Amino acid sequence: MELISFDELIAKREQREKDRLKVCNIPIPGTDKYLIAKMPTDSKMLDLFGKFAKSYNDREMGDLLRMSDEAIYVCCEQLQDKRLRESLGVSDPLDVVPALFTVPERNEMSTSILQFLGLLNADDNEEDDAIENPAKN
Repeated sequence: MELISFDELIAKREQREKDRLKVCNIPIPGTDKYLIAKMPTDSKMLDLFGKFAKSYNDREMGDLLRMSDEAIYVCCEQLQDKRLRESLGVSDPLDVVPALFTVPERNEMSTSILQFLGLLNADDNEEDDAIENPAKN
């Protein structure tokens, strides 16, 4: 291990800024469709990380699924449309995901979103293929 240089620190900062632009396609199970997920703010990431850690450590699968629903909602702007909430008849924005998808579908989608957010490690690189960084293009 060696001391990081000034230039490497600056490069790290530039990479962090680029990482904020990452997007991920979240496949909708049973279809050939997907939602586009974007990285949330740092404060939202910290909130999600805390909820993930607590539900994971407590082995509370219901809480983990609700946290995943929140992550899907927060990261996918398509789900945040007020007209969609009205059409679904839900008042709480976090009820959008459960109103649209079954528990098994939400569970499958949660794996993709949690890997994208870095809260779960991918077992293989297939999920990484869905992640794009437009700043690199």
